[in-house]
Amino acid sequence: MNRWILCAALILSSAASAQNAPSLVETYRSVSTLLNDVVKQQMKSTRLSVSKLDKAEEQIKALQLESNVIKTGLENAVRNTRTALVRTPDDLNAQVGQIKALLQKAIYDGIFTQIAQKNMMVAPVYAGVLADELKLNPTERKTLEDAVNAGNNKVIQITIERSYQKKITSALKAAASTKINVAYQNMAAATNYFTVIQDSPRAGDLSFDDFVSALGYLAGKQLSEYNSQLNKINTNLAPFIQASSQ
Repeated sequence: MNRWILCAALILSSAASAQNAPSLVETYRSVSTLLNDVVKQQMKSTRLSVSKLDKAEEQIKALQLESNVIKTGLENAVRNTRTALVRTPDDLNAQVGQIKALLQKAIYDGIFTQIAQKNMMVAPVYAGVLADELKLNPTERKTLEDAVNAGNNKVIQITIERSYQKKITSALKAAASTKINVAYQNMAAATNYFTVIQDSPRAGDLSFDDFVSALGYLAGKQLSEYNSQLNKINTNLAPFIQASSQ
């Protein structure tokens, strides 16, 4: 049996009772499913969509998150998702993606917290969740697993950063589309991917606000400003990728 799956079974059966709080992994999976339903039901049943979001919010609030920044970010993202329920599907997808990204960031940060606390049963589970989300290949998974077991934080960071960078790069290419809705969908995706790794010491001049500004220009149909911002993001992303490849 895969070590991450075995650890997950042990964690899910004991972590909640040990910590007197819901498991972050359990909550992430459950909330992700609920949020997918929120999106699916938006154009079919507003009542059901709101109900699913209510359940997701309840589960998020039950988490004992260490980071107040992430906690506040989740509160804002849930609030924005409620607003987006009566807007376009693209708006809703963007906000739902931000909730998922913030939970992924909590899991990512949690890897290092668990290693520091010598909780070597939990850290691999957290890493496994991200490996699944990022669809790491067998070699990448092995590299990440070995790094977690060895407590090698830098290799963990680099392995995960590179995978998110690939997703960001792919999304930004599609965000260059002349179709505003396509550009918005992909810039929102790039924003959410960057959310997870925004604190990297290798990020340099690239910031979360750069992505938010780009989305704002698109929302306002300020295409010239948007294209300039997209170029700025790509320019600042390049050294980040280079630094993570060394």
